[in-house]
Amino acid sequence: MSDNPKSNETEITRAANEDLSREAEIVTGNVNAALAQINEDLGKEGAVGALARGKIFELTKHSEWAARSYELAYSLDSTNLEPLARLIVALIHCGKFQDALNHSYQLTAKDPAFAVVSLCQGELYSSHTLLAESLLLNDMIDEARASFNEALKINPEDSLSAGRMAQISLSDGEIESAIELAAKTGDSPRFKQLRAMATLASRNSSTVPFLKIETIQELAGTASSAVGRPLSVDGSRVRATVNTETDWGASSTPASSHALPRDVAEHWDAIAMEEHSSIASFARLLLEFMHFGVPASLVDETIAAMADETDHARDALKISSRLKGENTGAGTLDVSNVLTRKPALRTSVREALFEGCISETIGALAARKAAETCKDPEIKKTMQKISSDELRHAEVAWHFIEWGLELEPTLVDELTRFLELSLDELTEASMSNWPASAKEPTPDYGALNREQMAEVSRETFSEFFLPRIKKIISAVEQKKQHSPNLALEPKNNAAELISISPQTTLID
Repeated sequence: MSDNPKSNETEITRAANEDLSREAEIVTGNVNAALAQINEDLGKEGAVGALARGKIFELTKHSEWAARSYELAYSLDSTNLEPLARLIVALIHCGKFQDALNHSYQLTAKDPAFAVVSLCQGELYSSHTLLAESLLLNDMIDEARASFNEALKINPEDSLSAGRMAQISLSDGEIESAIELAAKTGDSPRFKQLRAMATLASRNSSTVPFLKIETIQELAGTASSAVGRPLSVDGSRVRATVNTETDWGASSTPASSHALPRDVAEHWDAIAMEEHSSIASFARLLLEFMHFGVPASLVDETIAAMADETDHARDALKISSRLKGENTGAGTLDVSNVLTRKPALRTSVREALFEGCISETIGALAARKAAETCKDPEIKKTMQKISSDELRHAEVAWHFIEWGLELEPTLVDELTRFLELSLDELTEASMSNWPASAKEPTPDYGALNREQMAEVSRETFSEFFLPRIKKIISAVEQKKQHSPNLALEPKNNAAELISISPQTTLID
């Protein structure tokens, strides 16, 4: 190489240009080869032709047609995941984010590694976000965190990714990180409860127990707009959809003679679907009870509760049918992931507290309060029955908890955690996921507003829940004093219940 600096610079520039030229030739060659392959495939039938047509539409920015072609290609050959990955990105371009998310779950479940490669190639932050959501669904927490982080790098204003990362940080006990990330969610209503938890932690993050924050998180939405024991899978509620082709809502009562606001009938549709899913919730509970070997009296109470929920769903759908002047029924309920979890006594006791003791008591008191102001005789009678039945269903949960503590007294810590929270904190947390509505509900037809539901929630904790858990905790403490060695270690049969083998499921 020459000692002349200018000559050296010229030589380096020339060499760099030659490298760029070679790279450009390679890229051009790859593109031409890809186009040639697409051109060859265009005339083919089936999945190959549909995939090729999708690529042409994608190249020409016709995302809607690209999505249709990719969907067809995947339906014709589900072993090839390329059309599914391309479909997700095409749907994002079309603005159909929920559809893209659903397909992203599907892709990640089939091949997580391929999903990571195929969805994180482009510049779309929403691809990263969708991928992370599906990774969360598959319990791939670290991978999800990394994908959400990439989304935030591309778009720092992405409140969904910030909120999800804050939730992950909370679950890992990383309080400072959660506080910082929660602040990035802005005014997003989706993360209102998350910001409340972050505010609580920020007051003194060094002394606020993580269990207290976790309890607030689990309380979210226990004061819902509907009633019944919720059917939940991985923290998300599962419900059927309204279907006019079934006979659940066949009503012999004449339709209303005057026009009613649409939200009145929709309110009763929501109640009906909650009650309908409660049947399945008690069915799952019954299977778990049989697994744990509960007394026959608890089995009887659970079966009776299932029958009550069936009546509630049918009655609510009849009311909806009458209000709308057309038949309203219940469609299919997706239970594909409901029966696959491993039964564990601690998990079931915790769910009994939140879904039975709290949710069902709130639902019962809400129904009673709604009946007081309701002017429709049929609805008033239905709400009174629901109130009476739901209070009895809450007792099923309490009876199970008391039985569980007899078997394993160390589970009392699931009750003492609630004593860390004030009455205001309990009430606010339970109301944090109350659905936003631009209109006030119609009290004449059995609906309550947010202020009324907050009163009901507060009454639940002050008059029912807290006194009951204090009584149970006191009984456990007294028993411990009389038997100092009680429950220092789990009983043998309790240990078997708490630690189920990985192969065990509710259905063999």
